[in-house]
Amino acid sequence: MKKQSFKAYMKGHYDLYLLLLPAILYTAVFLYIPMYGVLMAFQDYSPVKGIIGSNFVGLKHFKKFFSTYMAKQIISNTVILSGYSLLASFPFPVAKISGHEVMGPPVNVISTAPLTLPSSPPP
Repeated sequence: MKKQSFKAYMKGHYDLYLLLLPAILYTAVFLYIPMYGVLMAFQDYSPVKGIIGSNFVGLKHFKKFFSTYMAKQIISNTVILSGYSLLASFPFPVAKISGHEVMGPPVNVISTAPLTLPSSPPP
């Protein structure tokens, strides 16, 4: 069997790559482009100079934050609230899955919305 050239392969499977295009665009627009703003944490950002023109200061802002007396309290509050969020939302999907396994179709239809909605991510 003769190996197909890349151009011929793409021509024969263009529809699959066309289906992949929205996922690639979504990833680029909502996941990669915003990472550009992470640079601001390492700069003395000035709106006039923009992200590229602002001075790079390294870990200056992180050192300033961790040297404050409130840093420990802020970090512990964040971890505690994240834990509460996990504890509050985790049982609902587990109950939904186990309910679908144990009970019949009528219960599944009734239980779908109340058990799924509380575990959906916030807008």
